[in-house]
Amino acid sequence: MAGLSKKTILPKELKDMTLEELVETCDEFIIKDTVVTMKKDVKEGQFTLKFQNYTSDYLVRQRLVQEIKAKNIFTKLEYRDYVMELQKVGMTQMEISRLLGISQAYVSKLSKMDA
Repeated sequence: MAGLSKKTILPKELKDMTLEELVETCDEFIIKDTVVTMKKDVKEGQFTLKFQNYTSDYLVRQRLVQEIKAKNIFTKLEYRDYVMELQKVGMTQMEISRLLGISQAYVSKLSKMDA
């Protein structure tokens, strides 16, 4: 992995992972301002990757997708909140409708609701 010092030792199960794979499988994912922290439990303990990111839309999108997949039942307000957040990171109404399992027309209606 580029940018890591020679002294950095990655757990075996993570050494061949891409950032996308790590994001999808991490146990904890935190974005605060422009600092992204990902934590993953491994055999040796807990691996933490923390980095500064100025364009974190992709990572925010991945975190939202993880949250949505983990949850089965949504209230109308939760749908609206997810729609608004996903639109902020560049997802189209059609992409959002497929992800949430609702119609594009309903996504459009939710996006027009007052916050």
